Amino acid sequence: MQVSNVSRWLWLLVRRTVQLLAPKPGLLMQFPGSHITTHHVDMADYGSVKEFANRLLSSNKPIDMLFNNAARFLDAPQFEVTKDGYEATVGA
Repeated sequence: MQVSNVSRWLWLLVRRTVQLLAPKPGLLMQFPGSHITTHHVDMADYGSVKEFANRLLSSNKPIDMLFNNAARFLDAPQFEVTKDGYEATVGA
């Protein structure tokens, strides 16, 4: 993918905090001058999603592109319910 060399903001959202820092050095090498912020957001917890959404909105930074990893179904082979009472493959 070709991305211009203008300054850009990358918001990395992860469910597991251990994944927060791993991709940052490679992304900075690939996209020098980028501003990269990492955030723990558990999509199975509405409060966590709402907290990040408020942080993003207050930053006044636009979302120009979204990459979404939707591999939750493979991670939950049995019936589970989220903290907010939704079926896990829908609520996460």
